[in-house]
Amino acid sequence: MDRDHYPRPTVSPKPSFERAFSNIIDHLRTKPDGDAKTQRLVRALCERISSDGVVTEAGIERESTLDEPGLAGRMHLRHIETITVHQGAPVSELLELARALAADEGPIPVTDKVQVSFVVDVTPGELVGLSGPFWPAEDYEIPLVMGFDQDDDRAPRAADGPADEQRRLARAIKESERTGSWTEALHAAQALTHLAARTPSTNRRLMAIAGRRIISQSLMRAFIDHARSLPEERTRVVEVLDGVGRDATELVFDALSETESIGPKAFLCDLAARLPDAYAMAQALLKSPDWHHVRLGADLLARGGEPEAADALAAQTDHPDPRVRQAVMAALGRLETPKTVELLVPGLDDPEVAVRVAAAAGLGGRSTRGATMALARALEREREPTARTAMIEALGAIGSYEAAALLSTVATTPRTMLKRHGYLLDQRLAAVAALAGCPARSAERALKRVASGDRGEVGAVARRALEQHASEAQPA
Repeated sequence: MDRDHYPRPTVSPKPSFERAFSNIIDHLRTKPDGDAKTQRLVRALCERISSDGVVTEAGIERESTLDEPGLAGRMHLRHIETITVHQGAPVSELLELARALAADEGPIPVTDKVQVSFVVDVTPGELVGLSGPFWPAEDYEIPLVMGFDQDDDRAPRAADGPADEQRRLARAIKESERTGSWTEALHAAQALTHLAARTPSTNRRLMAIAGRRIISQSLMRAFIDHARSLPEERTRVVEVLDGVGRDATELVFDALSETESIGPKAFLCDLAARLPDAYAMAQALLKSPDWHHVRLGADLLARGGEPEAADALAAQTDHPDPRVRQAVMAALGRLETPKTVELLVPGLDDPEVAVRVAAAAGLGGRSTRGATMALARALEREREPTARTAMIEALGAIGSYEAAALLSTVATTPRTMLKRHGYLLDQRLAAVAALAGCPARSAERALKRVASGDRGEVGAVARRALEQHASEAQPA
């Protein structure tokens, strides 16, 4: 199939896709053969692919990026420039690419719906002795940045060297800030960030420090406000603030916590979680008397992924505001620590439905017997349809033999006038759908039980799922 058949995705402003892909890669580096957790992580990745698809860029390669865990570090190590994932990309293709990125060598798969472009290598010594910029002149371009020369020559031009280029960009930023031309100022600030990364390592630190001094606090605030109304500029703003580092931390946290609704500032969340001092500031938010500050702190701790975050979140599991408890359960569900299960289980008994749903979702995919049995007990006493469905889906995400057996019981136990503890039709169908997504070994016996035990719609769906499993098992 011609790859041009698919629409060209825009570069995603959602860091959550990169985070989900990083989680899979990091897990496969410790367990290359995969397990139930691998399947859960792949499903989480698929949920983050927008209708337009996603393009992930490796970004600027700095001295430390080759040793970084996650997607960006592996892309740099394997000399990958971009990864393009179209909507509907098969799980098998995403998993194959994740396995390749988790390895230090070997082929990188490229398909119609999962495409990869590679960095063009420069021959060592090719740039030695050249004057001017440290990159080919024909590739040099600063979009929308004007020269502001005295002769009013508005066209971008090559500089005499990094120091001269930095001075020119500083003048462009200052003039754009004076006139309120935030797009031009932002593009110049991004070019300044690129300049520091392209400077030889002997001078890179000094160049980066000088560049950060040029980008003031008031300018960063203006960039954040600018990105609220222009979503296409959000990726660029995040890159500039990330380059500024510690000086941007407090500013970003203030921007996120100034109102109850994060709204169009949500693009800053992943950045806030990885900036210097982010963990300490997120912990401070957890102690705030304002419920939305506590919710934000919980979310940022989860995004940071630090194992000790579970202890900080544990203190808020009994918060009086159900909105906070829901956020804490959702945050715990994103942490991969042994203690997480014991903190999530009490949430299944919370008086608020939304909290029980979040706790169930957080237990989904955790292949511990404690999670399966806790969901089984909660499902027996649960009467709210929304929470019941969430628990059924969580059992499907676990996918163990015990979980599959429980789901088959749900699917074959209809609710009737005499059997009030049975399950509604949509819940029974959800159980079959969950079984269909389980690994074939654990699901087949359970699906056969449903197919033979129900002659109605539920049994028919189970039989179709068995046929699908059988066709997928056939050799290509």
